[in-house]
Order: sequence, then C-alpha cells, then structure tokens
Amino acid sequence: MYGFKFSTRKTPNPKDGPIAASTSSQRKQGKKRSDQWSYEIIKANLKLKEPCKKCRMKCNTKVSEEIRARLYDEFFQLEDLTAQRNFVSKFVKRIKKRRFTTENIEDSQRVYTYRYFLPVADETTIRVCKIMLLHTLGLTSRTIKTVLGYRDRRSS
Repeated sequence: MYGFKFSTRKTPNPKDGPIAASTSSQRKQGKKRSDQWSYEIIKANLKLKEPCKKCRMKCNTKVSEEIRARLYDEFFQLEDLTAQRNFVSKFVKRIKKRRFTTENIEDSQRVYTYRYFLPVADETTIRVCKIMLLHTLGLTSRTIKTVLGYRDRRSS
C-alpha cells in the first residue's frame, strides 16, 4: 500500500538466551562471573552510605559508624544470594497493624507493618528506620520487598 514493508519480527533480547539463564544461576550459587561486570568489581564500587539524617527514631545516635561498617562488611562477605536474603530476613519483623481508620477491616489495603532492626551485639538488636537498614547494608527498597515476598510465600 505504501510501497515499503514493515518488519514484524521482534529483535532478540539478549536477556532471554541461555547465557543469561546460566549467569543468573551462577550468581545465585555465589560463583564468579567471567565477563567485565563481575561481582568483585560491583562490590568494590559499593560504599557505606550515610546514616539517616532526619529520623524521629534517632537511629544515627543509636548505632555507631563502627557497628555499621562491621555489618556492611559482614553482609558482603556472604557469598551467595540466598545467604544475603536470609540475613536481611532475620532483621525485618512483620507485625499486624495496630490501628484501623476504616470501619470495615476488609476494606483496609494494608494489614501488616514492618519493623527493622540492626544487630549490635551477639543477641541484642536495636530498632531502626528502614532508611538506616538500607543505607547500612547498601540495599534498595526493592530488595527488601523481594525478600519479604519470598518469606511470606514460604511461611504461608
């Protein structure tokens, strides 16, 4: 009709091939990747972020920089992804919501709230805000959601 033909073939996605599947499984097992984006290079570029500044829980006075640095190193010494997820899962507690602002409980969108802790000594933990936990371990909130999703599916 127009004198030229549109291509209907999709371009192949490199993430869908067998190479991507093998690197994903290797990362879960804690093995090194052979290409230029190895785990060691990524880990070398990561640094301990600043503690939370304006926090009503005053996390930056509760947890010292030495403890945060120790936790950061301890977290990245864990070799495989499942060990890191288990480490995060130990210090996030799911609690039922205390207050309901709607009359009907079923109408509420949120049922649980989460509390975050950091280990200070052998058995003692200190409650901190989410930002402090994320900055101490060098994580993103997406990582926390993924860990909690796995944990909730496993416990259900």
